[in-house]
Amino acid sequence: GSAEMSIRGLTQQELATMVGISRTWLVLMLSSFEKEGIVLRRRGRIVIADPDGLSALISRIEAGAHPGEYR
Repeated sequence: GSAEMSIRGLTQQELATMVGISRTWLVLMLSSFEKEGIVLRRRGRIVIADPDGLSALISRIEAGAHPGEYR
């Protein structure tokens, strides 16, 4: 696997704006990713616990997977 990474210094709203989605959708997606063990939400940061898993998930989304079909 790959090393853990963190995102710090951004609010959820700022991150949502950066990726072009609503804050509500970001929170729903982060919750789903957290259940899968891909990210951990901590005060003031988002820990990407499984960067390889996140990359694979993004590839599936880009290929047309819908929520609930990520893994």
